[in-house]
Amino acid sequence: MEQDKFNYFCNCFEDALKKTFAQLAEVDLSNCDSQPADSTKKLSSVVGVVGVNKGRIHIAMAEDLVKKLYESANGESATDEMDLCFYLAEFTNMITGSGITVVNNTYRGSDLRLTPPAIFADEKLDIATPQVQSAQKSYQTKLGPVMIEIGFEGE
Repeated sequence: MEQDKFNYFCNCFEDALKKTFAQLAEVDLSNCDSQPADSTKKLSSVVGVVGVNKGRIHIAMAEDLVKKLYESANGESATDEMDLCFYLAEFTNMITGSGITVVNNTYRGSDLRLTPPAIFADEKLDIATPQVQSAQKSYQTKLGPVMIEIGFEGE
């Protein structure tokens, strides 16, 4: 994928992340250079993107932050970790869907669509996909770190 197009894709998904956080939970995201090394439990969701350009959006965040997002959206606490995982999957779908809409409106022939999410929970999560151009952006909140990784292949 040409660099300008890839950068545009990244900006669309990063903007969608910031807007979704602001709208749903009034959580401020502060840029940070890299994901802080900590041992807090993180939840992670990966949504695939298909169409002319294939890729994925990976979002990971501290479990406490997912709890805050869940409570803001549902007006009550989650009853178990599975509720948090399902909520993070839906949250990632919202971000990915918003980003895809902007990309499709600009690159009319892209016909990008999202795939069902995969969800992970652990203290250290890394995903590597060969032959995928990717960019990662890290943020810090009062409740812990947030990371978005955007990866695409093809032209």
